[in-house]
Amino acid sequence: MNKAIFMIIELIAIVLGILAIIKFVSDKEILVGFISLSFGVLAIIWSFIALNSLSKGTSSRDYVMFFLIGMVFLFLFSLWHVLVRTNKWESRLIYPEYIFISIAYLIFVMASFRVYKFSKEFGFKEKTKEIRKQLKK
Repeated sequence: MNKAIFMIIELIAIVLGILAIIKFVSDKEILVGFISLSFGVLAIIWSFIALNSLSKGTSSRDYVMFFLIGMVFLFLFSLWHVLVRTNKWESRLIYPEYIFISIAYLIFVMASFRVYKFSKEFGFKEKTKEIRKQLKK
């Protein structure tokens, strides 16, 4: 019961935060940027909580770490994008955006490759036909 109440309070806080952002920001692009940033902060917080709850030295902790680092760079990209649009810095200061998003993609590629290797090691794709045959018997 406490979890349900906590989730309702979280949902109300998120909705109120979004409504506050909508009320105070008139530019639609900046509005979407602030909403994206708020979801980015939430994703980083939950990833950090997940990271701390996993055992050290496990592969799942490594995957969450990659995800968390990628989320941080994605957040930095979004933050810089909002700062550029808010302060009208559209000259050379746009390049950090590309750096942040490129690093985020590279980290997600590395994480995806590790998940791919994990699936090759522990996957059952090759055995599915045999399993289906056994289940039909």
